[in-house]
Amino acid sequence: MKSALMGRRRAVSAVLAGALCLIGAVANAFQQTASESDAVQPEGPPLWRIVSPYGVEGYLFGSIHILPEGADWRRARLDEALKEAGAIVLEVDTEDLDAIGILEAVRDIGFYPPGQSLADHLSVELYADVMAAGAKVGVPELALRQFQPWYASVLLATRVLGLEGASAGQGVETALDAHAKATRTELIGLETFEQQMSFFTTLRRETQIALLKQTISEIREEPQAIDVMTEAWMSGDLEAMEAAFVEPLQDFPDLHQGLLMDRNRAWGRQLGRLMRRRDERLFIAVGAAHLVGPNSLRAHLERLGYDLDRL
Repeated sequence: MKSALMGRRRAVSAVLAGALCLIGAVANAFQQTASESDAVQPEGPPLWRIVSPYGVEGYLFGSIHILPEGADWRRARLDEALKEAGAIVLEVDTEDLDAIGILEAVRDIGFYPPGQSLADHLSVELYADVMAAGAKVGVPELALRQFQPWYASVLLATRVLGLEGASAGQGVETALDAHAKATRTELIGLETFEQQMSFFTTLRRETQIALLKQTISEIREEPQAIDVMTEAWMSGDLEAMEAAFVEPLQDFPDLHQGLLMDRNRAWGRQLGRLMRRRDERLFIAVGAAHLVGPNSLRAHLERLGYDLDRL
């Protein structure tokens, strides 16, 4: 029991860094496998054919926003679904992003105002531990001290994933964005970057501090969380994905509520309106964490009368 709890706690900062499709990439901007011959091919990342109560068909895909280099996740049925799609729905429409606006939004939400720093809000001991963790992974104090605890956690976790060879540039959304541009397929966003970031403004200080403590603990222990997450996702095993992506957040109730449950409900309603207005097939890609567990987006869609068929 203790080892299982420690395992899910060790993964939480990697889940946080990978949970939002752009936040890991923005964090980077502020920084100055088995044998293929005999192995059985995994089922692959989760993909469903969905049919709305009005008979409109589409596809629902569970993505992962940060991947290690060389991850081979494309499958024939996925490419076929993309060819049939008249539009691709992502968490955020990357075509509407303004780099300067993103950086300004992060500064507004994730930075302390002038005259304040992380040192003013942590104990002397915890601040020293955070700076030691930053030094270990190559994040200088001058940068790290500007950030609020939640964003310092994201920055450090993203840096760890980068050292493990993973990045948002290798994630699913980057590939889907390139596909949309190459095929001139319309991109639709479920939320803006500002909306995606906004729930952090209501995250309790106690949760932010707990996340920061957990992140520096993970850095000391040098876990390979991205390997566990990628393996679960590539296998297509929904229970393994729930254990890797959702369970680590359950120790932080307000984070779990804001990051997953509230957004799942909102997206269910939004997709219902979207599919009522459009006749073409939609290819919907959201983080895999949103598609597993009893309160998932998939469960909300089923309660709204959608038929989902795993492919």
